[in-house]
Amino acid sequence: MLNPFLEKFQNFVFFSPHLDDAVLSCGSLIYELTSHSKEVLVVSIFTRSTQPPNSTQAEEFLDECGYLDAGKLFSDRKTEDINALTYLGAKYLHLKFIDAAWRVVEPNIANSSQFRLRNIKRQHVYKDARVQFSGRISIHDKRLKRIVGEEFTAIANRQIQPTLYLAPVGVGGHADHILVRDAVLKINPEVILWEDFPYNVATADIDKFRKEHAGYINVFNLSKNWLQKNQAIKLYKSQVPVLFKKEIPKTAEKYYFRSSKNLKFE
Repeated sequence: MLNPFLEKFQNFVFFSPHLDDAVLSCGSLIYELTSHSKEVLVVSIFTRSTQPPNSTQAEEFLDECGYLDAGKLFSDRKTEDINALTYLGAKYLHLKFIDAAWRVVEPNIANSSQFRLRNIKRQHVYKDARVQFSGRISIHDKRLKRIVGEEFTAIANRQIQPTLYLAPVGVGGHADHILVRDAVLKINPEVILWEDFPYNVATADIDKFRKEHAGYINVFNLSKNWLQKNQAIKLYKSQVPVLFKKEIPKTAEKYYFRSSKNLKFE
């Protein structure tokens, strides 16, 4: 039997920062919803790279995935995402924003001559993993956040039936996850937030999140459908060896809301 709160909605839109985050964190829920004839759409936001030269962390990530070409990696990841979501019975939408490890600072064209633009040194928005996982969005992503929010608003405006929106809560502090969370909350504050897996396996990341976000209330958990979720995760063949050195840990999915005052989840 589906949670009575979830039963009130026919459409569910998961805003996934990357091409695996929704399945990693919410695969059990996605399968639960589709098995109850609910419509599920997973919107993946940061799905492409830029041309070299790459940041150091981007090069390290390519090496970990066993790729030389970022374009090929992201193409394969899109195929993996389609396969995983099709297996779970969900629909997909791939937006075309650039992943944090590849984003570069845009030159101020209004204040730069063409000569200077041609010779400007490329500066990456997140120069290393420490900055990218700091839990803060770069000032250089301010315009990007606004544009992403406009895309989310357009998607929300296309929904006809009662729709519930879900986004990452931000455990682990990845800038892309924080940006997506904040952009979704701005268009609709009544959003369910999921606990980011596998970042939530680290106790220190959980403790840090709870300390900094005391207003987020854990409203329901889900432990069922592990076999289906596990199989879906394994379809991300380029990512599984990077994320999991051994077997995929079996963990309950946890969902949050900023205030349970106006919503009843039981």
